[in-house]
Amino acid sequence: MVPEVAALARLKRPSCDEVHQTLAPFLERWRRSPKDATKVLSSLRQGEQAEQVLQTMVSAQVETNVFHFGAALGVCERVGSWALALHLRSRMEQAHVSENVFSCSSTIGACEKGQRWDLALEVLGQMDSVQPNVITFSSCIRACARCEQWQAALRLLEDMEAAQVQRNDFSYNAVILALSGANEWQRAIHLLTVMVQSELALDSFSSATAMDACASCGLWQQSLGLLARLPAPDLVCCNAALSACEKGGRWQHALALFEEITTLGLQQDIISYNSVISACEKGLRLEEALALFQRCESFADVITFSSVISACEKCGAWQMALDLLFETMPARAVLPNTVSFNAAISAQRAWQAAVGLLEEMMRRDLVPDTVTGNAAISACEESGQWRAALALLAWMPEHGCSLQVIGVSAAISACEKGRRWREALHLLWRMPALRCNANIVSFNSALSALEQCCRWDQALLLLHCMPEANLDPDLISFNTATSACERAGRNLAMQPLLNSLPRRLLQLLHP
Repeated sequence: MVPEVAALARLKRPSCDEVHQTLAPFLERWRRSPKDATKVLSSLRQGEQAEQVLQTMVSAQVETNVFHFGAALGVCERVGSWALALHLRSRMEQAHVSENVFSCSSTIGACEKGQRWDLALEVLGQMDSVQPNVITFSSCIRACARCEQWQAALRLLEDMEAAQVQRNDFSYNAVILALSGANEWQRAIHLLTVMVQSELALDSFSSATAMDACASCGLWQQSLGLLARLPAPDLVCCNAALSACEKGGRWQHALALFEEITTLGLQQDIISYNSVISACEKGLRLEEALALFQRCESFADVITFSSVISACEKCGAWQMALDLLFETMPARAVLPNTVSFNAAISAQRAWQAAVGLLEEMMRRDLVPDTVTGNAAISACEESGQWRAALALLAWMPEHGCSLQVIGVSAAISACEKGRRWREALHLLWRMPALRCNANIVSFNSALSALEQCCRWDQALLLLHCMPEANLDPDLISFNTATSACERAGRNLAMQPLLNSLPRRLLQLLHP
């Protein structure tokens, strides 16, 4: 370590006087060799200490030039001290020290790390006597990218061409990240294509991020097309494309790409397995999901297990879901999480088993969520256990679970199956107070409860109220209300209501 730096490192939050006293033995040498001071400044780790060293140099009449200020600004850049960097830049002007491209780039870099893209652009705009280079522009672009200012980042890329500054892979990759973060997938793919044509090095992270942007928009084809354009895709990019197929519900494409990874000289990792298993789960392909699970069981994580349990749930293999949760996961020393239990609860058709799993979750100090409550209520609905469904509905807000229309509708359906029309109607009318907007399923479940109990008058009233709730009755709604009237021997009761309905609704009955 440089002696001066070692001496300064022993100081704890020193004052300017303490720094001056510590450096006093070295100042004469600095006067003879200003480069020694540059080395010291470059080695510091705190911007404030770099400023104190500069102040000591000025007060001791040691030459301070652009290299000294540039070294101090470099320290500010490393630690993201954008305010101090701007302060030192103004000190340069006061000391009549001319900037160079490196001092400007360091100032912009400090603004970038401090997420002050506006100040980075301001510094760039003030570089009248200094020609910006690719590092300057790239730092500014990264500052905009960090703050999701993709329009500004794209303009800077165009400004580079106008300023005849050669655009490199760093500048392109920074803009691509900004575009991907804003779901501007078309622009991102265009820039990646330009990079390939220009034979620039593609950053795997930015390429993968662009694919993720495509995936979030449901554009799995574009993600696969982008992967095909890459000259040498790595595992990060392949996994991003797998994720796009998974989110797009394309299990066949995910499976084909998964097997193709080895032909590229790559080895699938747990992220690859998790994506393709999840794709099979969404495609109701339990056999394929289990085969993949067997290949990765020795290194499977909680995400892997949760996806396989969910595949069991969707395919009705509830016993296998329980075996995975209570036998295989403990054997592999994998701790279940809320998602694992949610999938197992959803797999249960017996309401007692679902409630039992919920209680086991609580014993393990796992935090339930809305999916947990909805899954348990749905199990109660299957068995017509309306009391348990209503109790769970009341339990959810007490445990931080927000209510959703899915859970409330399932509770109404449980009341319907339990022939509890009053409770069904009461819950339906309470939905606005529960901050849930009733949907067609909610109304139809309540109508079915009324139909089973021959409450024809309430059924007609409910049918009449549906347009007021911005819902159009569907064929199920009309048939249920009609059946309620027929079961009560009120066949003609529907006619006045039908006559009052708009033509567009009557067309549902006579398509």
